[in-house]
Amino acid sequence: YGLDDTVSILKAVHAKGDGGAAETTWRTWKTGVRARIQPAAADAAAASGARQTTLRYQIFLEEDAVLDPTLLIRGPDGTFYKIQCANGAGRIDELQTVDAILWSPAA
Repeated sequence: YGLDDTVSILKAVHAKGDGGAAETTWRTWKTGVRARIQPAAADAAAASGARQTTLRYQIFLEEDAVLDPTLLIRGPDGTFYKIQCANGAGRIDELQTVDAILWSPAA
């Protein structure tokens, strides 16, 4: 399947900060998951007169995991991918696939 990458899956942890506001930190939930990350599409949209492009990726995972849009995938180069949806978990005839977009932890 060309699963030449190793990724980590991160889960959000929310805690109150010094000012009482909720702060999010990301903790590693699973590591060493064999994967293949490939570009899927680029979506262009105009917002407030500025044109923005959103890069979408398809990520194939060797092992099934219960994934939802509250999790992140960290690629082998440190790039973060925000999960949009996951498909194929529990199927014996195909890999689990994840539709994701690029994401910045500061976002």
